Parts: sequence; structure tokens; C-alpha cells
Amino acid sequence: MMNVEKLFGRELFGTVVETADDFGSLFLRHGKVALVPGTGFGAPKFVRWAYAASLEDLTEGLNRLEKFLSGTGITDFHNL
Repeated sequence: MMNVEKLFGRELFGTVVETADDFGSLFLRHGKVALVPGTGFGAPKFVRWAYAASLEDLTEGLNRLEKFLSGTGITDFHNL
């Protein structure tokens, strides 16, 4: 699980992140990566990643996280 509490109050892509649910929705929309907010698991400041993927896909997901946090969304849909 990843703690996203430090992102609360930060604006990403024109939206202020207030919850892990907000972060998850924004990351899906702009980073093209799905994850699960920890709210349903009693961990409202965290998100859950699934590791049931190839190392290549996991690396791509982390690269997308880096771009997302820098304010750069995924615009090249041909490589999805």
C-alpha cells in the first residue's frame, strides 16, 4: 500500500486531492493506471497496488506515477 496523505490538499490536473478516492480517480483518468483506494480496507490515507502483472507492466505503472505526480498526464494512447 502507498500512503497518499501528503498529496491531500494538493492540486493535480485542476482538482484538489482531498482523499485517497480522489487520488485514485485522478490517477485512472490522467495516469491511465487503476488502483484501489484504501478506504474500503480501513486505511483511508492509502491506495493499494496490484502486483499481479509482469515486471514490465509494473515498471510502466511506476513511470506513469512519476509523470502523474509531476503534473504530466498520459497523452500517448498508442502505447497503452
